[in-house]
Amino acid sequence: ENGLQENYYWLDRILRSYQSRIYSGNVGSTFMVQDEGRVKVREALTPQAMQMALRRVISFPCKKQFTVVILMPKSSRWNSLISVVSWSSGGFSRDAKILAGMAGALVLAASLWRYSRGALRS
Repeated sequence: ENGLQENYYWLDRILRSYQSRIYSGNVGSTFMVQDEGRVKVREALTPQAMQMALRRVISFPCKKQFTVVILMPKSSRWNSLISVVSWSSGGFSRDAKILAGMAGALVLAASLWRYSRGALRS
């Protein structure tokens, strides 16, 4: 549902339609065939079908092993970028320290690289 509102979802759908084996020059017909396939898969996903699939993968009854599966929606890349760029109150000093540490590590790595290149020449 959330993917329908994001550009990356539609870009992925278009690219998959062009790369599909059923592509015959018309992306719209490819969309329709793919949607029909998705509907069939959704209709086949019953609790019993999922239980049978899990029993094939995981031994039943499992006495020592437990598996928890949680499906979380993936946030868009734009939201991830915004969360990295925006700083909350009080978080700025921590983020500044992290950035300063990363910059220091980069300067140290560049200095060691230049030193090693100079040592190889002599």
